[in-house]
Amino acid sequence: MMQRMWLARTGILVAVTIVLGGCASVRPGEAPPSVTAVPAPDCRVARATGDVAAVLRDSRELVIVGGGVELLRSSDLGQSWRREVLPVNCRWPDVAEVGGRLLVSCSEPGAPGRLLVITERAGHGWSAPVVVDATTDLIIDTNLQPLPGGSVLLFATHIDRADDLDNAVYTVRVYRSGAGGDNWSGAEVVTLGRRGEHLEDTRSALLDDGSLLLAYEIETAEAAPSQIHQRRSSDGGRSWSSESVIWSGADTEPGGYLLFPGGELWFVASSDERAGGGSYDRASILMRRSGDGGRSWTAPEILVDREDQISFGGVVFPGGEVLLPSLRHYNERRNRQLSLYVVDRDPTNGARCASTPISADGFETGLGPQWREPSNR
Repeated sequence: MMQRMWLARTGILVAVTIVLGGCASVRPGEAPPSVTAVPAPDCRVARATGDVAAVLRDSRELVIVGGGVELLRSSDLGQSWRREVLPVNCRWPDVAEVGGRLLVSCSEPGAPGRLLVITERAGHGWSAPVVVDATTDLIIDTNLQPLPGGSVLLFATHIDRADDLDNAVYTVRVYRSGAGGDNWSGAEVVTLGRRGEHLEDTRSALLDDGSLLLAYEIETAEAAPSQIHQRRSSDGGRSWSSESVIWSGADTEPGGYLLFPGGELWFVASSDERAGGGSYDRASILMRRSGDGGRSWTAPEILVDREDQISFGGVVFPGGEVLLPSLRHYNERRNRQLSLYVVDRDPTNGARCASTPISADGFETGLGPQWREPSNR
């Protein structure tokens, strides 16, 4: 997926049963997820050119961040939105709420580059960027993970050869803040790839028992079949288990984990497996379920039955519905868009739009009915 990240992830707006250590791909002879009869709606919200991430705050404000960096805010669970430009210019963002404040992480687009975090200041906008790391490496794929007590982890992938991405070493590192994101420890290595092996799209989850899960994609060639690997930590990310494979056999892009009340866990991903190949152009959004904290996973189930999707995980709404942000039409740069779907815990009910759909003509000539006037809040 490095081509996708490197080309234009710059701005937005204008997931067989497996036991830990085994493989969660479809068993030999097992049919891939079936194609449903009626495709999902388009669910376009805005133009997009880069990664997105979403969080539902304790106040029930829904926030989406996009590379560039801008926020979309919604106080009605995605039915209407307002935009906010942030005081930083970087890529590969993530967003989290820590101690009632939003944190946004991102990294500068070139090498040497810096890993940055900005913090929401109640009534006073945003902090100046905190430089978490400065390095000669290219830094991609930031991932914020809040911990109990106001601590937070920041995962980021370092690439030692920014000018030769297919012959580089990719290393996932983690940084730690005990002060709600105001200052950070030095980097600790989580996992180190082999030269020429792309190790991308880190996704994390904190389970009810306090353990951490960390997933990432490994591929050796762009658009070729890839694997999603998982590690587990029982000490707040200071040490990690060996890798297990939780998805393989297709070009699969990690969306992320979703944890439901009661402990059911989903891993959401975009994958071309039901189309038999085609990478981004043929990918739909699927998920696997786990009832034992990620130690075993079901076969994939379809969440969004429309192709040309790149999943960015989801948010569990009160009541159990799930919001699924997706970047669509990646290979059609001028047509890339953010789409927001909503699905039930029973995905056979199909996907629907979070916001009132807008036509292309209506969007070109003005904001649709789901958009509020631009605001800093």
